[in-house]
Amino acid sequence: MGVSVSTLLAGMTVGTTQVPTRSVRTFQVGKLLYLESTNGKDTIRVGLDTSWGGALVLLTYNGRDVVNRSDPGREVQIALWDGEQTYDPCSGCSGTFGWNPVQAGDRYHRGSMLVEDSLASDHLYTRTRAIEWYPDNKGGGKTGPVGTDVVMEQWVSVARWDWRIILVHYRVTYAGTTAHANNTQELPAVYVNGEYPRFVYYSGDAPWTNAARHSLCRRQCRSFTCLRSGQPSSTLTASV
Repeated sequence: MGVSVSTLLAGMTVGTTQVPTRSVRTFQVGKLLYLESTNGKDTIRVGLDTSWGGALVLLTYNGRDVVNRSDPGREVQIALWDGEQTYDPCSGCSGTFGWNPVQAGDRYHRGSMLVEDSLASDHLYTRTRAIEWYPDNKGGGKTGPVGTDVVMEQWVSVARWDWRIILVHYRVTYAGTTAHANNTQELPAVYVNGEYPRFVYYSGDAPWTNAARHSLCRRQCRSFTCLRSGQPSSTLTASV
């Protein structure tokens, strides 16, 4: 089974309306893969963490970060759910938590396995075999993770028409034999820092036509402020 989702992660409208000179580069520093877009004055930078399955852990505008990366259950990433399984509301605190492959990793801060990654001149690519968020009732636990048959691919690039727009394209492949029921999926989940209270997205089938958009207000996740989109295919815009 393959699922293809094209997602606009960040459209930041800042500075002059004059068409800027575009410059894009990619590089790696330690465990992070970077995509950087600039007009020569202002800079947007995206960071993917290779130790956390290539999940998007950083999105900055001139050094100001948007993404909440407190643990592997946050970030901007894919997480999958089974509509016929049971999940407690506290990420497994009761011991009841169903099938939940997560791109970044599990509740013990272990990262999903990064199978492949590459830096082209204008985009980043990662291929990840996701592990279960809650391994404790699936043969694992504190002593070890539990793998899944889900492979998550990710391409991150800059929109050709605007240096301020970061495009993220996902492809999810399931190679297992166990059937999983339909459910609202996190494609992707988007967790941001508390100073960003408004989240605007488009989830229709006619993007880039000035159609109506939707807004989400922030909600509390334990002690952290976060936003999450459960739309199967969304255009996600964060403004700073």
